[in-house]
Amino acid sequence: MVDGAIAQLVEHLPGRQGVRGSSPLSSTEMNAAGIRRIAVVGPECSGKTTAVGAIAKWLSKAGHAVAVVPEAGRIYAEALPLDHVWTMDDEVEVARLHARLTAEATAEIEGGSGFVISDGSGLTPRVWALRGFGEESRALVELDDTGAADLIFLAKPDLPWHPDPIRTSAENRPIEYAIYLDLLTKGSYAFITLKGHGPSRLTPAYAALQEMIDNKVAFITNCNFSQ
Repeated sequence: MVDGAIAQLVEHLPGRQGVRGSSPLSSTEMNAAGIRRIAVVGPECSGKTTAVGAIAKWLSKAGHAVAVVPEAGRIYAEALPLDHVWTMDDEVEVARLHARLTAEATAEIEGGSGFVISDGSGLTPRVWALRGFGEESRALVELDDTGAADLIFLAKPDLPWHPDPIRTSAENRPIEYAIYLDLLTKGSYAFITLKGHGPSRLTPAYAALQEMIDNKVAFITNCNFSQ
């Protein structure tokens, strides 16, 4: 279990209140309300946060209501001592925090029509657990909300590495990327890979979003566009 000191930190994290009893809306519930959910996942320092910001700006300029789910793992990690040794319980707490932040972001969409864009998903702590411990827990699998996304973008770690106190190491990026590919494929999730440098990196994302908007349907094709 998470020890007392860490538990106190977790209780004061943004969006933490009531997280254990909360879960985000399912994809069906969101779609019925006119809410589309976008998940941007990928290894550390692969441009996820930048992509989330750019996509949110693009949608806002097009006149859509947008709410962003911040990266739960970073929020959680920044509340802990730098020498903290992570455990499986920490990964579960990250997944729970992500669920709460997702529910809060969804509630921000006025009128029940718009986009919720997530920096990471419930898949992220699963990847971290598999990379760090070689296994994952049943709780992590149950908390994984990736299947609720209408669009999934996988950021390829082909960008320069920028170290900071929260990140681990550049060497972990290809390992994490391989785990993401494996889990997404095994889950039969449709996803689009974001790769390359400059504005063209997000061209596939904008094209998929425009198709979703034009067709007014969820992007549910069970194929991957990683090539």
